[in-house]
Amino acid sequence: MTKITFSALPVLSVFIALSNSSLQNLTFIGILPLSGEEGHIGLSVKPFIERAVGHVNRDDNILNGYNLTVEWVDSKCDGGSATKAMFDALHSTKRIVFIYGGYCSYVTKSVAESMAYFNTWQISFFNTDPTLSDSVTYKNFLRVIPNELDYNLVWVKFLESNNWNRVVLLYQDASSGFTTYAYTHNALSSQLKAAGVKILSTFSVTENPEVAFSDIKAWDAKIIIGNFGPDMAQRIICMAYHSDMYGHRYVWLLTQVTAYPPNWWEGSENCTREQMETTLNGHFTVDIVTSFYSETDASYATYFSPQEIPDPGKHNIQDLFISLSEDTKHNRYTSYAYDGVWLMANALHRFIEDSKPSYPDWEQWYNITNASEITKGSFTGLTGEVQFLHRSRLGYLQLLQKRGTNYRQVGLLNMSNGNLSLATEIYWHGNDQAPLDHTVIQRKDIRPNIIIHGVLMALATLGLVLAISFLSVNIKYASHRHIKMSSPKMNNIIVAGCIFIYSTVFVMRIHVDSSNTTRQVICIARTWALFFGFSLSFGALFAKTWRVYTIFNSPHGQKRMITDGMLFIVVVLLLCLDLILLITWAIVDPLQVEETELDRIEEKNTIISRILYTCESERMNIWTAITYSYKGLLLVIGCFFAWQTRHVNIPALNDSKYIGMSVYNVVIMSTSAVAISYVITSQQDHSDLIIGLLIILCTTITLCLVFVPKIMHLRQDPKGLLPRPRLSMKSSSSSRKSMLAGQNSSDTFTSAENKISQLERDLVLNQAKLNLVTQEMKSLASKCNAAVDSSTSTISNQVEHLSLQNFSQQCNTTTTHCTHSTNNEPTDEIARTQHTTAKTDCISVGSDSKL
Repeated sequence: MTKITFSALPVLSVFIALSNSSLQNLTFIGILPLSGEEGHIGLSVKPFIERAVGHVNRDDNILNGYNLTVEWVDSKCDGGSATKAMFDALHSTKRIVFIYGGYCSYVTKSVAESMAYFNTWQISFFNTDPTLSDSVTYKNFLRVIPNELDYNLVWVKFLESNNWNRVVLLYQDASSGFTTYAYTHNALSSQLKAAGVKILSTFSVTENPEVAFSDIKAWDAKIIIGNFGPDMAQRIICMAYHSDMYGHRYVWLLTQVTAYPPNWWEGSENCTREQMETTLNGHFTVDIVTSFYSETDASYATYFSPQEIPDPGKHNIQDLFISLSEDTKHNRYTSYAYDGVWLMANALHRFIEDSKPSYPDWEQWYNITNASEITKGSFTGLTGEVQFLHRSRLGYLQLLQKRGTNYRQVGLLNMSNGNLSLATEIYWHGNDQAPLDHTVIQRKDIRPNIIIHGVLMALATLGLVLAISFLSVNIKYASHRHIKMSSPKMNNIIVAGCIFIYSTVFVMRIHVDSSNTTRQVICIARTWALFFGFSLSFGALFAKTWRVYTIFNSPHGQKRMITDGMLFIVVVLLLCLDLILLITWAIVDPLQVEETELDRIEEKNTIISRILYTCESERMNIWTAITYSYKGLLLVIGCFFAWQTRHVNIPALNDSKYIGMSVYNVVIMSTSAVAISYVITSQQDHSDLIIGLLIILCTTITLCLVFVPKIMHLRQDPKGLLPRPRLSMKSSSSSRKSMLAGQNSSDTFTSAENKISQLERDLVLNQAKLNLVTQEMKSLASKCNAAVDSSTSTISNQVEHLSLQNFSQQCNTTTTHCTHSTNNEPTDEIARTQHTTAKTDCISVGSDSKL
């Protein structure tokens, strides 16, 4: 390995001139755009090529006896003009040993392709086009700068160092006239596959890059490698901003954007400069190493004279080059241009030395077809160690990261050994480590808040105790006049429904630790309990309100009697509707316990997916709409009944006012609970708290409105002896206006008042008649008892008297008969004796009968 060194000894210009006159000239043609739009490029590099030539010629250790010269050709970035100028130069009498340069790709290709016919080697320090690596098409082409195919190795090593195994590739299609990007993309795909990196998708962007972004999100890709021109890059970066594909979740690897024109991201039609800079902040790119010498390394002093260094303590080599350039707009290749001259000088020096002791046969020089004859050996240049593998420069590539408005080197790849050295201060958007190449979703089952659910269950338990207490009072005093007048059986139904509703608080959330069977039972039981509880409690309230409304709004003169049995029918009908809906639901689309993702919380490289167990079915929206529709209609009708009867107080239905208030309560609370359940679904604990409190509050208020007035009345009149309150109806001017509006006629209101008055009169009259009839019945009962006793005595005497008279008559008849019989005594003795005995007996009987 040879390090280039120079003698700092002064040489007189005259001596140099005389010496050079005896040297053989070795000329190379320098092709640069020296005029036109790209003329500033050639003008910024030309001085350093000339300085390199001067340094070679001043070095005593190389090309002794020869003088290296350069002949310039202005390519104007035009392939035809450059090729013609090359032909003219090659046919001159000068010995042309190299073609050097060629900035524009199409000029370089045109010249390189024709050099095989002239057996002359072309060396480039500008062009990184990977297609120029084709040794068949461009047989005599070499470059001292790494090409874009070499950049792929940086990406492969960078992916490996961060354990990224999933990427998406974006490249500009060849149909747009750029074959470079497709060529590099194909090589990168092969290298990534060989390294075990999974390519999720490849997108060839042309006119519509928007299509790619939806697919990138669908693939959950986080690492994106892009290879495209500056115009397409501007569109893609703007699209990334609007697609929210930047920041700590995404890593953009953009190939050689530092070679783009300065401030290439400005001027976007759809994004501001700030938006573009926000998206680009933190992205990575690969670039050539422009210089290996820092401001602390004074070794460049051996290359340049003190007069050429304006301030050695403040400038590195690149800064020095900038200060010496005729045009500093773009000079990032100057170090390679300088080293390229030394590459040619070393190749010529080896050829000459290998020809000794004889003179070199230049015909053999032009017959060199093996690139290794040009590239063998190595030396230390401004761009580091200059060495080759076959036709490829084994140089250094730097990994850069954009931070704010500047790029910082965060990695350096040594192509000779493939090692990528990374800096420790890589910026990861506030994170202390690199993001992952995919979204890691960490499952987190949402558990109920212990405090919130403890409070709710305690309140629900108190509610159950209250409901059972009211039920006990209602059953115990069912025969009490005041309780009996309020339909105690319907009140029992209200309590039963409230107990069902209270019980739903205990199963508001399906516990994570429960078994699948338990979850399924809870899911079904909660739904059925809520349905039945609502239908029982509100159904009974609805039925009682309907009775008041029906009595109050019956046609004039028509009396309707609505019994508790009819109210039971209303409740049963509502329960039947629930049963039909629930059974149909269970058969057609049964409820299942589903794991619903409530939301996602990003924490560095992990997304926490909060899972909530919910009761769902495939057509849940349809069943919910049906439920809300018919129960909502029931609430609306019940609210209408309550409003229409708000001024009515019927003693026979002594709780009508409180029933109406209960209906309002249920309507307001139910509507609020439904609305809140859809608004704050993401805050499940808050939702549970509010909905649970609404359920408990609604149920408790309903129970209190129905039963507290009754308990207060029981305390005032425990035996039910107080007089019954009069039928009344508040009739303020405002209420009458409301009734007129409700009935759409003043006659209806007057008729209602007359009807009430008539009912009062009928009630008083019937009460008086009932009292009179009761007194008459008591008097009549006394008279009847006296009459019965007198009649019984008289009849007994009469019966006895009549019996004695009849018996006396019979006795007289018997005596007469006996006397008559005695006067006719028989003649026979025996007969006479019998006759006498019979006569004696007859007379005896007759005497006894008289007594």
